Amino acid sequence: MRESHGVVKVATMGEAAFADVFAHAPLAMALVEPAPPFRIAAANAAFLGLGGRRVHDGARGIAVLELIPHAPESSLHAVLESVVTQHGSQTILDSWTARPGVQTHREITVTYASPPGAGDLPLITVRDVTEREESRRRLEQECMRLLALAGVGRQMVTLDPDAMLAGAAASASLLCDGPAVIYLVEPGGELRRAASHRVMTEMSSWLPLLPGRHLLRLLRKAIETRERLTVPYVASLPEDERALLTRSHAMWLVANPLRTRAGVLGAVLTVWRRRRTLPEDFQALDQVAAQTAVALEHAQLHTAAEKERARLDLILEEIPDTVWIVDANARLVRTNSAGRRLLGLGPDDPLPPLAELTPCLDGPDGEDRALGRRDLGLESALQGRTVTGALCSFRRTEGDPESWLLTSAAPLRDHDQRVIGAVSVATDITERRRSEEMLRLLAAASNTLVASLDHRATLTAMAGLTVPSLGDWCVIDLLEDDQTVVRLPVAHADPSQRETASELRRLGPDPSTLAAVLAGVQEPAIRDAPEAPLVTMLREEERTGMLRALRLRACMIVPLVARGRKVGLMQFAMSRPGRGYHPADLGVAEDLAHRAAMSIDNARLYQQACEADRRKDEFLAVLSHELRAPLAPVMTWIEILRRAPDPARVRHAVEVIDRNVRVQRALMNELLDLAAITRGKVALEPRSIDLVELVRACVDTLSGEAGAKTIRLQVRLPDGGLVVRGDPNRLHQVFANLIANAIKFTPEGGLVSVILERQGDAAVARVRDTGEGIEPAFLPQVFEMFKQQEEGARRVHGGLGIGLALAKRLTELHLGTIEVTSEGPGRGSEFIVCLPLLDETDETEIVTERGLFPSGAERGQPLRDLTVLLVEDADDLREATQAMLEELGARVVGAENGGEALERLRPEEVDVVLCDLRMPQMDGYEFVSLLRKDPERAHVPVVAVSGFASQESYQRSREAGFDGYVSKPFEYATLVASLQQAMAARQRAAESPGQRSSA
Repeated sequence: MRESHGVVKVATMGEAAFADVFAHAPLAMALVEPAPPFRIAAANAAFLGLGGRRVHDGARGIAVLELIPHAPESSLHAVLESVVTQHGSQTILDSWTARPGVQTHREITVTYASPPGAGDLPLITVRDVTEREESRRRLEQECMRLLALAGVGRQMVTLDPDAMLAGAAASASLLCDGPAVIYLVEPGGELRRAASHRVMTEMSSWLPLLPGRHLLRLLRKAIETRERLTVPYVASLPEDERALLTRSHAMWLVANPLRTRAGVLGAVLTVWRRRRTLPEDFQALDQVAAQTAVALEHAQLHTAAEKERARLDLILEEIPDTVWIVDANARLVRTNSAGRRLLGLGPDDPLPPLAELTPCLDGPDGEDRALGRRDLGLESALQGRTVTGALCSFRRTEGDPESWLLTSAAPLRDHDQRVIGAVSVATDITERRRSEEMLRLLAAASNTLVASLDHRATLTAMAGLTVPSLGDWCVIDLLEDDQTVVRLPVAHADPSQRETASELRRLGPDPSTLAAVLAGVQEPAIRDAPEAPLVTMLREEERTGMLRALRLRACMIVPLVARGRKVGLMQFAMSRPGRGYHPADLGVAEDLAHRAAMSIDNARLYQQACEADRRKDEFLAVLSHELRAPLAPVMTWIEILRRAPDPARVRHAVEVIDRNVRVQRALMNELLDLAAITRGKVALEPRSIDLVELVRACVDTLSGEAGAKTIRLQVRLPDGGLVVRGDPNRLHQVFANLIANAIKFTPEGGLVSVILERQGDAAVARVRDTGEGIEPAFLPQVFEMFKQQEEGARRVHGGLGIGLALAKRLTELHLGTIEVTSEGPGRGSEFIVCLPLLDETDETEIVTERGLFPSGAERGQPLRDLTVLLVEDADDLREATQAMLEELGARVVGAENGGEALERLRPEEVDVVLCDLRMPQMDGYEFVSLLRKDPERAHVPVVAVSGFASQESYQRSREAGFDGYVSKPFEYATLVASLQQAMAARQRAAESPGQRSSA
């Protein structure tokens, strides 16, 4: 091969053909030496044109890199070495900017082969591929834009705002080949960074989470103008935007608003690093922003809708009423938790068809029948009608409890007003109906219980009212006052159980069994059938058969308590399937039991009141007789003396009158004591007394009565004294009453023995007689008020029936006991009094009975040389008292009232005042009050006279300032003692100034 005029000449025909093709080919080609610096061995005109050479210039021996301008020297050199070493073919792409905005691309291929005539040299071909590369770049950019839009489209279907915004930021970053940030407008107008992509940490100061108003002005302006804004890097940019471009090595900032029909949601800020951008790139970014805005709006609407749906679901679940929703084909598609509870379904259990619920629903009986809806009103609602106030009962299975539902239903319509389903709301009114039923029961029971005072009849009627509302059985056992048990007729709901009810009544408990059950039942309780008293009170051999007959499922027991005393037991029992007791039933049963117990108590109180009224009438009749009886001889002897004042009869008349007046006074004292005991006003003046002397004085006082009936009175007293602490007057009253009763009920010639002895720390007195004795049935009633063994008009012995009751009460007030024994009529009786002895170490002065009750035989003048001011408004009594005082030796000054007494009272002339308490104009209390205020006369002793003879009257007189107190009628000895004691007390007070003594 040889060169001629710059063109390689070949010697052979093949070489000639190759040389011709090589020389005239449009593709630049050259053969180079296989060793560096890879000089050109041959090159065609196209290759020479790359270096600006012409054909005649030639190129042989020139390094190949000198003829290829802009070629990457290192890359081409390496490829040549590699191809020479390894043979084969390699290609590199050479790109450079021919002028601003225009790039040129060449493809350089090195092949080391030995074609015919080429020899063993590498072949270099250079081809202009600018158009191809530009097409490829545009295709890549289009793919990139499509990829960005596809990324946004994929995130739109998620309806997750965070994921969607993150995808949108990634797509925008792909378009700009730089950082992308999405800011959303908060409700208050502030901006919040919601998503970002390719944002470095050092950029956070220019792209903060919550930018202030001085940052990102381009973004804010785009939101305000609702237009895309694009700014290149210029020195006049705000500092934060300029720094952002500088730090990112970017050329452009682009802000795209997220526009929707409702407004602007935010904006996308992109930092463009891409050097060559096309309008299509910005258009793609606009589409990304538009799709993001639409997707974000949909996501927000979806989130709001989901929240609203969740809120509605929560409301639906929390509604206490049952909600049923069916579709147009009457299929039950939804219910709430209340409905599932009613159906007994779990949260995930499938709903049954509506047809399966229909047999469980039933319209009510009686007055509610017209409101019944066996389908909860849904069928009517599916036909376009609204149902309100439908009442029905619901029971899942035969053995389940019954529920009452008040339902309302309405159709569900679409926008075209077509019925697409129905909804029904059912309110469970079981408890309300139960409460109303129980209120009606309580009202009816109250009316029944107050209809009659025959408590057994009313309780039997009330028990009939309680079935079947409160149970299928009702059994009432009463514990009567005499400790007997009465089981009332058993109430039952099933008429076929009449024989079982009769048998159950016959098997009532005995008193001890019922008492034991009542002791263990403190409050109403629900019991299982085997543990209920209705069963446990039966005998063992009767329980099995009765349980089988009653078919009990649950029982409720309620004690009948009246004023703290258990008077009976009321039991309710359920036997029908599906029935049971709830805690609310206990309240109703307790209310019924309270009303029943009050009815029992009222009936018993009425009976007691009737008995008390009868005894009162009998007492008043006896009292009238006992008061009139002593008046008859008094009036008779007065009339005799008036008609024929025979001196021989005067002494006998005086004795008769004196005896009967004393009887009347004793009766009055007993009546006063009765009043005091009835009101609990008995007061004692305790002191240490010798019981031996007191009993001896009682025997001495009553020995005359015993002798008059020729009754032997045996007395056995201990030699030493028996000291007790008590009121001597009251204890005298006790023993005198017992001895007098023994004498009264012992026939002539009988024996009455009085025995006093010491037994341990007690003194025991026995009063025994051989008289009429006491019936065994009457023994428990001996000490009751007004109770007498003799009744009616044929009574042999007088009396009011008060004495023994007083004796028992007074003995108990002295911490003692009194008992009675008798072997029966005609065999006498014995009363035993036991009193605690006083401690022997007590040195308190012992008062003997003889000192307390002076003898009435004294006939001297103990009031000689005394002047008594007598204040009494009753003329007869003043005259009689004045005569008595003068008979006792006193000089008497009379006054009719307190005012007159103050006028006549001269301290140097009057020694003592005897003043009545009740007087007109000025009573005794006012008189003594004025007297004590007068310094000159305040020291005069004053003794009160009253017909009240009560402890209150005595206490009030002492507080008013009186020095003594006597009761009408009084004996002269009592009057003398009172006057002397009052004067002595005043004298002691005068001797000891500042101290006030009591008479």
